[in-house]
This record gives sequence, C-alpha cells and structure tokens, in this order.
Amino acid sequence: MARQVCSHLSAEFADALSEARDLLKEIFRTRQDVVIAPGSSSLGIEMAIANSIEPGDEVLVVASGYYADRIALMVRRHRGVPVKVEAPLRRCIPVERVAEACDAHPEARALCVVHVETSTGVVNPVRELGRLARRRGLLYIVDAVSSVGGMDVRVDEWGMDYCITGPQKALAAPPGLALLSVSERALEVASSRREEPFTFYMDVRGWVRATREPLKRYVTHAVLLVLALREALRLVLEEGLERRFRRHEALADAMRAGLRALGMELFPEEAYAAPTLTAVEVPEGLSSRALVRAVLEEGVRVSAGWGELADRILRVGHMGNVGPEHILRTLGALEKAMAKLGREVSGGVEAAAARLSEFEEDLLRPPDEVPELGAA
Repeated sequence: MARQVCSHLSAEFADALSEARDLLKEIFRTRQDVVIAPGSSSLGIEMAIANSIEPGDEVLVVASGYYADRIALMVRRHRGVPVKVEAPLRRCIPVERVAEACDAHPEARALCVVHVETSTGVVNPVRELGRLARRRGLLYIVDAVSSVGGMDVRVDEWGMDYCITGPQKALAAPPGLALLSVSERALEVASSRREEPFTFYMDVRGWVRATREPLKRYVTHAVLLVLALREALRLVLEEGLERRFRRHEALADAMRAGLRALGMELFPEEAYAAPTLTAVEVPEGLSSRALVRAVLEEGVRVSAGWGELADRILRVGHMGNVGPEHILRTLGALEKAMAKLGREVSGGVEAAAARLSEFEEDLLRPPDEVPELGAA
C-alpha cells in the first residue's frame, strides 16, 4: 500500500483484480463467481440480502448473537420479515431446531447464519445447515467474516449461495473491501426479482460482471486495497490452507491454556469454540470493560462482550498472520492489567509457552514473519 497508485482503469490494476479474484476462489473453495467490492464485510452481507429477498419475504436467521441480530435488522430494512431461530448461548444452533422453523415457515425464502459468532466465540454448523437449506429449497447466506482464511470453509461443497468475508480478519489484509462468493442460483434469483434491487451500488449482477471482466468497471475501485488483498491472499496460499488452519488451532489451544491459568474459563462449551478467537468469562468481581482499558495501557487491544455480556466476558482475537509472540505478549499484558485492578495472578505466559512447545516451530510461524538472521 506504500507504492504509487495506478489507475483503476489500467491493465495493471485489471491484472491485479483478476489475480485476487482467482486466489479468493481457491480460498473460498469455489468455482463460482466471487465479488470484490469497496466497502466492509457488512456491505457484502447486505448485498446478499438486497438481491435475495423482496418485500414480505420471510427469512430464517439463526439468532446466535450480536452479528446475527444485525443480519435480522438488515432483512427488516429491506422490507423482509426476519424469523429468528434462537440458538443456545454457549453452543451452536441444533440443526433440528432450524428444521422445525422450516416446517413452521414453509414460504421462507432464505436461511442466514453466522459461521463464527464473534460476540460469543461459538461456531455454528454451516456444513449441516447447508444440506438442510438445499433440501428445503432455501437460499443459503453465510457470514464467514471470522472464519475464511483461518478455518475450513467449502463454499461449493457445503451449498452456500452467498459466503461473505472481510479482508481484515483471518486473511490478514487491510480493511475496506467486501469479499463474497455468489452462486449461479443466487444470480438467477437476483435476475428474476419482481423489482430491481433498491440500490444501484448493491446490485450483485453489476459486481459479478465487473469482477469477471475487471476492465469493465462498475464503480471506481479501491486500487491500493486490492493490491494489498492480492499480496495477503498470496501469503495465505503460500502457507497452505490446511497448515494455516492447524496454526490457528494450535494458537487457540495455547491462548486458552494461558487464560485458564489466569483464572478465566471459556464462555462457549469447548466443542463449539472457534479457533480464530477466544471468549472467556472474567473472574467474579472484575469488569471486562475495565480490563480491556487496562490491557490497552500495556499496548495490546482485546475486547469486551456485547449487550448483556458487555461486562461479563473478554474476547481475544488470534486470527490472521499471528504467531506465538502475539499470544505470549497478550497474556503478559493481561497479567499486568489484572494486577492493576487488584488481582495478582501469574502463570499465564508459562502455561501458554508449555502448550506451544508441543507443536513444531515451523507450524506456528505465520507466513509474513521475517526469519531471524542466519535462519534457514
């Protein structure tokens, strides 16, 4: 991003966008269309909704937390009728519960789910829900913002009509782009609507055309962000998807070992916890928001919860090009922050280091890490 910007109409930029598109297809594991648009991942989710539903359409939304609630709000803003399917607080949505909602709402148009609900740290069963959506004839829209690039996501195999992510999470690129896969079925629905989409900018058909043929622009693109995305995607595939997933799992194990040593317990049940972030309950008598402020004073940013959980849980992201030093530094900052708040604790760094020692060093090294001088 420090280079001289080129024209968004140039062959140089068209080549970069084409390569980023093709790399993204590999990461999404899809042969279908993908879209790269200036905006955030929220734009991608709203684009999926804007092109899939019409006024009065019922949309099943797996209500698993804050980000799922935002999807329901988007459905309502586009004059659809969100039908929330409530998920347990600490576990994934049971597929049977969604099947019951399908029975109760046979005219529903689409099913929306958040893969990793970062407000709670829970992973939902998007593969199994994809099978259900196909059997019931529902368009399947998946928010995979905090999973793509850090966890296994198979767009075609799992029947996703829209899979949306952002560059700034597990792909480790700068924010500012909406990245989404678009199935043939999704395009057919977008083209057979009774009414045109309510906004020009979110018409997915124009974006698909512009991404297929980058010289035929739809709007002025974010040139430097696309160049940065291309480099980030190269790094992801240079590391290798399976290896990258194992690194995320190993770092999650180490982070959780350290947090437990500091007296914190996982908020989600272990079997449903995401490898890209960790949500823990803070010890009784501590405020998670006060802890976040104290940790920031140590140069590390973590997050509190949302809504009712705002002062109850702590959320620590460890996705993207993260390595052992980030885990250990975060735990060290937490120890100091807790001491400032009157809780003398120790052992977090040691517990995490012991867990990290069980993995091969090469596995833990992120792809953009510069080897030490003299290293092979």
